[in-house]
Amino acid sequence: ALHGLSIQFHHLVMDGWGTTQVMQAWSEIYQSLSQDGPAAETPASSYADFIEDSQRYRQSALFARDAAFWAQELADLATGARPALIERRAPALRSGCSSRPSPQLPPAHLVELPLDPARYAALEQGAKAQGWSTFNVLLAALALYFGRISGQTQVLIGVPSLNRSGQRFRHTPGMFTGLQCLRLDLERGATAGGLIQQASAQMQAALRHARYPLSELAHALPGLHLPGQGEVLELLLSFERQDYRLPFGEARLEGSRQLFSGRARFPLALTLCEFDGGAAPALVLEASSDCFDAAEAGLLARRIWQLALRLSEQPGAHLDTLDLLPDEERWALVHGLHKDLATQEAPNTWLSQFRHQTGLQPQACALVWEGEGGTETLSYGDLLQRGEALARRLTALGVGREQVVALVMERSPELLVALLGIGLAGAAFLPLDPQAPTARLTAVLLDSGAQALLLDAQGPPGMTALAELPGLHARCLRLPLAATALDEARPPNTAAQEAARAGDLAYVLFTSGSTGRPKGVMVTHGALSRRLAWLARNWGISPQDRAIQGTHHGFDPALVELLLPLSLGASIALPPPGRLHPRRLAEHMARHGATFGAFVPSTLAGLLDAWAAARRQGLPPPSLRVACCGGEPLSPELLRRFQSLCQAQLYNLYGPTEACIFSTAWLCTPSAPAAEAEAAPAELQAFDVPLGRPVDDTRIHVLGPEMQVLPFGVSGEIYIGGYALARGYLGRPELDAERFVPDPFQPQHPEARLYRSGDRGWIDANGLLHFGGRLDRQVKLRGQRIELGDVEAACLRLPRVQQAVVQLIQDPGPPHLHAWLAGPELREDDLATVRNGLRLSLPEAMRPGGI
Repeated sequence: ALHGLSIQFHHLVMDGWGTTQVMQAWSEIYQSLSQDGPAAETPASSYADFIEDSQRYRQSALFARDAAFWAQELADLATGARPALIERRAPALRSGCSSRPSPQLPPAHLVELPLDPARYAALEQGAKAQGWSTFNVLLAALALYFGRISGQTQVLIGVPSLNRSGQRFRHTPGMFTGLQCLRLDLERGATAGGLIQQASAQMQAALRHARYPLSELAHALPGLHLPGQGEVLELLLSFERQDYRLPFGEARLEGSRQLFSGRARFPLALTLCEFDGGAAPALVLEASSDCFDAAEAGLLARRIWQLALRLSEQPGAHLDTLDLLPDEERWALVHGLHKDLATQEAPNTWLSQFRHQTGLQPQACALVWEGEGGTETLSYGDLLQRGEALARRLTALGVGREQVVALVMERSPELLVALLGIGLAGAAFLPLDPQAPTARLTAVLLDSGAQALLLDAQGPPGMTALAELPGLHARCLRLPLAATALDEARPPNTAAQEAARAGDLAYVLFTSGSTGRPKGVMVTHGALSRRLAWLARNWGISPQDRAIQGTHHGFDPALVELLLPLSLGASIALPPPGRLHPRRLAEHMARHGATFGAFVPSTLAGLLDAWAAARRQGLPPPSLRVACCGGEPLSPELLRRFQSLCQAQLYNLYGPTEACIFSTAWLCTPSAPAAEAEAAPAELQAFDVPLGRPVDDTRIHVLGPEMQVLPFGVSGEIYIGGYALARGYLGRPELDAERFVPDPFQPQHPEARLYRSGDRGWIDANGLLHFGGRLDRQVKLRGQRIELGDVEAACLRLPRVQQAVVQLIQDPGPPHLHAWLAGPELREDDLATVRNGLRLSLPEAMRPGGI
């Protein structure tokens, strides 16, 4: 027969050692009853004796001596804000609130990692030969791991002690365990052996002062508490060496195990277990669900064990040279995430694909819009004819390969003619916002070296100044061209007849610059074609589809709506010019049956309001089949609303302009209905929407300050590689060298580069990238990338302003920029002048909403 013996106590009344004493007494009583032997002896000292002894200790000189030791040991850490070692990613904690909504401890992910007995024995023998213990090695490994991933050199680790005052209370059941706060200095222990030796010395010193309670230490040094949190320790390392081979008559022990509560008292607790004479060594990890997910916890146990082995086997190695990752995990991060991605060696450009589609169906609809007389259309053949006419005019003006042509135009059919004509002339297009201040447009045009400027026939107010720019006044064209231009004979052997090559420059987009000078991002046809090819395949775009052009063409997501349909035989629905209210965009989508589009979350929120109102009126659901969202974080609430109102597939995309539209994608999985979500526990209601996995021709790495690979689940800077990166910044070699760096993970391709995004993120155990904010002062507002330094520079150029600080304010109300200005002669009466000055120098999205 198989029998089981289970014993469980609350930790308030019993510790692990006391539990073994109860079991030992149980065994002795059983043996005495079955064999008429002597009954078990009662311990000489009771728990009441221990309480009295503890009270005497608090009044003794020994207590004062221990207090002085710990104050000297840790006082310097209590003088300022001590950063956390472990990042908290639970939804309730990401906003800075570190307390849980209820007093209950968070659930713990339990991981038991059996240790190979032979390697464990070798580690133990090697440690003993150096005068250390296995526990010292694990203590050093834990400190090194969390010190490195957090970028800190001082690491505090809690270590339990028996606290039984020698032999007197050794056999007394009860809760005696004390908690010590060990400090390890990674700079002082520069080598593996040095760190282990430091851990050993710290342990020995702490044991001489082990009776001093951690609660007293926290009271005496309140600065030890982590900012905004009620705890001192984030890490706990304990050692359980128990022998459960107890006699119970003729019964034979088949196995034993220790139970854990499943609740996390610390962000991370690690227990080294040696049961039954060391026959089954194991590491048991308890990881708070506020800080880790289950898959990451399993990986973490293996990392710490592998790091302990490396420390023991390479005592002379410098700490910086020791890899935190097991070889398997490193391969998964560097190569495994990218092994199934496709690479296009020589992709067709969107121009050649457009020509192909025109040859197949010249009469097919390319564009549809609302004209003065109703709905109007433009066919593929007519669009090509007008584009070729513009290309001939540009070629006659001397425009050709690797040159830039700027267009300051509103949304209209002529915008598509301009993009096509520039491309057919072999040049790169530079789209600019006609609503932007003339001064900023002028600066960008001069910086770009544009060889020509395209404007609407009427043109917005203030465009006269642009046409008079030196060198551009003779190469300024207004669209549409005169009818005679469409009938001109096409001259032979012109650049307009040549096919654009993958390495040619396709477009330039200017983004906000941290010093106040916008920077132009140069993207090639090859990079653009690779992105469009991924979308075409994954979205299944066909000639029956229609894009809605709602994104401003000055942002690269607009290329999804403009160039993707034209390269695949689909059509584009063009809303009226100017800023679009989401309600009008929704109406236009419904009127023209748009099936795909690209949105920023702020626009998507307005669309959802319009769709909800349409549903209440009994109108049909949205015609969308597939859509993408990017530019700023997509909230779980917005995703749930989208999925409740629309049946379309929604992709969450991530990627800066320097990586050609997007770098990762995640097809949003169906979420719980709103009613179910509201009924779920608070910690399950919210989650962050992943950014997804790298797309074809792309590599994603999350790296530390020294470009070291960071483990799954650990935050660092997002680096982007692959063949879809921008060529660089227009005329800014110093910025190229700073942001585009050689790719150390592809030594076989010396030309390979990585782009330093400045974004913070982590890759989860499923290979999904998550966004964690910025490492600098760049912000996103309504999908637009804004360098706060750019806005501050504009403020400082104003009269009487000598100091300026600008921040993004998220609450209360809608997000907006706020500027704080100072100057000895600056008065409140000057605010109107300040606002006027900013209106003349900054685009609307970059102007502070509050001053």
